[in-house]
Amino acid sequence: MLKDISHRLMQDNNISYHLHTTAISDTKGTADFYVSAMSDSSNSLMEGFRPAKGTLKVNVETLDELYFHYLNKSAFDQVILKVDVETFEPQVLEGAKKILNEYRPVIICEILANRTERKLEPLFKGHEYNMYRYNGEFWVLEDTLFGDPNYQYRDWLFLPRELFSKEFLLCEPDYDTSMTFKFENPQNRKKFQVSKYLLRNSKRILQRIKNL
Repeated sequence: MLKDISHRLMQDNNISYHLHTTAISDTKGTADFYVSAMSDSSNSLMEGFRPAKGTLKVNVETLDELYFHYLNKSAFDQVILKVDVETFEPQVLEGAKKILNEYRPVIICEILANRTERKLEPLFKGHEYNMYRYNGEFWVLEDTLFGDPNYQYRDWLFLPRELFSKEFLLCEPDYDTSMTFKFENPQNRKKFQVSKYLLRNSKRILQRIKNL
């Protein structure tokens, strides 16, 4: 049903995208998909997240298996990864380690209070991502990951740390306008341990994120 709706939206809006009717995990195979008794928006691969009224057997893949080679053959300005899978976020990101290491996507991820913080914080820190929480007014750089107990601001922003190295950051964030970035010394950028993807697309990336 969702696939059919998505195809109609694509046609009605004259846009094009790839659609995979595949569940995402940290392994390849099959898994139980728990259909929530509360809401369609709280279905999950995580058993016990919500009371279930039934299960579906679904195929599961990793993001690395589905998209790593696809990204390697493409030339996107920036890769953005949006993850909202009802407490199954750690498994999704564990299955995307190659993409995180090589293509350094900007990540928007739902963080539910007292659910996934302990698993996700070391994952983001281990891959050298800065963690930003929205407090209702602006984005705040945080050292510790924690969910909003009021469930009002659930999405966090995770940015590759090399975007904010001394050579890369031009100015402090101005939350009323924008953030501007540049390489202060383009001749020296190869000395930084940034991915080949970022080096190849740095100019276009900067144009895309300057108003982030």
